[in-house]
Amino acid sequence: MERRGVAYNPYIFPVNNIHGPGAAGEWGSGGIFGLTVYRGVLYYTLAFDAKAYFIRLGGGDWISDIEVYDFCLVCGGGSSCSRRECHRTSGGDTYNAVASIDNYIYFGGWVHAPVKYLREGLLGRLDFTNKYSHVHRYDIDEHKIELVWREGLGSPDKWAGEISDIIYDPLENRLLLPRGDGMERLGVYMVEPGPRDGNKAVELSDRPCLKGAIYYDYACFDISRWDRIRGFQCYDLVERKWSIVEEIQYPLRAVDGEPVEKTHVGHVNAVAGKLVFFVKSGMLIAEPFEEEWGFARLLDFTDTHYTPSRTKPLVLGGGVLTAYSPYTHAVLFEKPGTPSPHSLRANDVVGPSLLVYYTPPAPRIVAALGARVTGLEALGDKILVATNTWANMGGRDASLIDHGYRSIVVLPQSILASPPPPVTIRYRPGLHGRGVWGGIPLTGYREPVLRLRGIDSARVTIYEYDAGTPPMLLYREDVVVRNGEQLDLSGYGPIVSFSTNVSAAAVFIIELR
Repeated sequence: MERRGVAYNPYIFPVNNIHGPGAAGEWGSGGIFGLTVYRGVLYYTLAFDAKAYFIRLGGGDWISDIEVYDFCLVCGGGSSCSRRECHRTSGGDTYNAVASIDNYIYFGGWVHAPVKYLREGLLGRLDFTNKYSHVHRYDIDEHKIELVWREGLGSPDKWAGEISDIIYDPLENRLLLPRGDGMERLGVYMVEPGPRDGNKAVELSDRPCLKGAIYYDYACFDISRWDRIRGFQCYDLVERKWSIVEEIQYPLRAVDGEPVEKTHVGHVNAVAGKLVFFVKSGMLIAEPFEEEWGFARLLDFTDTHYTPSRTKPLVLGGGVLTAYSPYTHAVLFEKPGTPSPHSLRANDVVGPSLLVYYTPPAPRIVAALGARVTGLEALGDKILVATNTWANMGGRDASLIDHGYRSIVVLPQSILASPPPPVTIRYRPGLHGRGVWGGIPLTGYREPVLRLRGIDSARVTIYEYDAGTPPMLLYREDVVVRNGEQLDLSGYGPIVSFSTNVSAAAVFIIELR
């Protein structure tokens, strides 16, 4: 582990410390993951560079030390970091798998140790033979990194389920690991927290999942596969048995009464006695033991990648602060050197990354940022925001260079109670589909408007609803919007979505002021 003695102000350091493009053989760009402040240490993993940073905050406002770890223990099996063949690792973590317990920061994910890159056409792909899922821990007092567990398949085209979250079981002092991204060994696994020779991951559930949360005496997880949440699974930490809702009724319908197609999981939090799954297209608000749920459409732009996926939320002030970002994923090629037929739709950036603060019954927009937000954390009276300018790309879009500019932005916590920022959203229903779209939070905006361009007029159905526990439809109205006119939305709220059936030339512009 590299150690750097420094003296920086932590409120200046994250802003000026921008990680630019560099050698990292993966897809597009990773980002800053696992962002955590615990016992005077600021931790994050820089993916795809496979570098974990441990920044010690000294007395007052100063940083006294920076330690950087390159995941070399994965290559050495935990014995040492001296193996020459592990000269280039990549990956690290892309789901924010982190937990702070006692004197340790546990961090998990996946890593290529070493990376094997294969050039094909304009870009390339990766050989997964050396891809491992992992859990490490950092001993704060001892300045020491230890490998708790690793697992790989040794296959060139398959990988074991990545570690996408770490849930601590305080009753049995063990780590519960959701695994949903991979080909084999998916579900909920358990490992002992300390490093041991031959430490094994014990399967508790074979139902794939990405995220979990403690809910009463249970650890609850999604049941997900790729682009949608299918159900819930809750593990009784006392009785050690499962309660499962195997399949939510599909097609899933939002409180506006219309279908929701893609619900890729971002994260789950316990809020006001419910489990709230923040997913692509909105919020699934569930009481899993009663098998009751409701869905509030939120920033749903159909087949774009506007989503809270790969974002670490922040529980603050009794609410949940999260981010919906427009450029989390993107696709250039599906076959070597061949442009993807759906890349135009998938890569369409319809609006900025929005920090959304949820306190029932409504979410509020509190900040607008650039292309992508991967994590949120509190530091004193500040909020640290991990950002990136580039997306996580497709399987044929691998390169040896990470393209993104990754940085940590510092915002005051006062944004939670301040007027919302101006926002412009541009959406083309003819390109992305003619169903229901939107889910625009209007709370705090004095002059929200909807404008139409490209065609003479359009009939629009407006749905007004909230995201309470459960969500409630408040009003529905059919209106006609004409080219050049501004439809005043100030009489609606707290959330609105729209149903349209228009030609491909139509462009809807939402301006929030």
